[in-house]
Amino acid sequence: MIKKILNDVFDYKKGDKIVILHDIITKKTSNYFYRIDLADKWYSEIKKFEENVFLIKYKETGSHNSDFPTHCYQGSKETTFEEVFNETKIVIALTEFSATAPLVKFSNKYEFKAASMPGFNREMLPAMNIDINEIKKRVGKIYDLLFDAESLNIVFDNTELFVDLKDCFPKKDDGHFIKTKVINLPTGEAFIVPKEGIESKTKGFLPILGNLYKISSNQIVSCNKENDELMEKIKLDPMVGNIAEIGLGVLGSFGIKPVGEVLLDEKVGLHIALGRSEHLGGHVSPKEFLDSKNVWHQDYVFLKGIKEIIVNKGNKKTVLMKENQYTIF
Repeated sequence: MIKKILNDVFDYKKGDKIVILHDIITKKTSNYFYRIDLADKWYSEIKKFEENVFLIKYKETGSHNSDFPTHCYQGSKETTFEEVFNETKIVIALTEFSATAPLVKFSNKYEFKAASMPGFNREMLPAMNIDINEIKKRVGKIYDLLFDAESLNIVFDNTELFVDLKDCFPKKDDGHFIKTKVINLPTGEAFIVPKEGIESKTKGFLPILGNLYKISSNQIVSCNKENDELMEKIKLDPMVGNIAEIGLGVLGSFGIKPVGEVLLDEKVGLHIALGRSEHLGGHVSPKEFLDSKNVWHQDYVFLKGIKEIIVNKGNKKTVLMKENQYTIF
């Protein structure tokens, strides 16, 4: 599988420096050990045809899309990410906590291509076997629909969210490195960062894990539940509640089912993220947070409870999704 991934996704050429990353986590699970074994297996398989490959580990960040720690390790040798990524062409991150944001930062400097695979487990293997070109076609249809769109109406069973997309542009994660340097594997979504800041007209209500959050100017401002943990974090640091992404995955249309891990589940249908957005083309970066410990980009997946999603472009309204299913393919 790894040789096919390198050829089909990364356009690997002999001599390319390849780095496989994994984090060392405190609360170890069976999936953690699966990823460690997979990292070792892929490293060994690559070593058979490419000597320029490195297996690098680092201490967990503790939250998704937080910056990398200062140091990392090659075996027992302590090193830095600057040294590791220098002249690197391909990075595969088999991590517990998403490394997408820090990988974007480093890829801008060192010009490598990277696949971020947080929470990857063996249940995701079927999604890795879908024809990349077919995924590209379906992601492209959503991307084209979002391009130049002015807004979205996301209608849930009991509430609605209006999303301001004025002057915003979508991106693709379809297994092809064209306008991006970091993708997810499994792949398969189009996404867009809504208009951010006090001028944003994004408003309404967002249901997350049984609670209902009020949205104003693209940020969570209140919750229907007292002493809510997420709301307490937002009160301490408002950027925690910034709506950072509207993502639309296509893998559900291929029959792929959720497995309880965001990496795959977000590619099945709708997901909405909170927190930092600069790595996706938005404006909210770690410096906008009051404390670096609060920096995150957290995805919430919505595979049920969606009445419809309407894309507004001029006078044209297009129903993108109805009763949890896409209407355009």
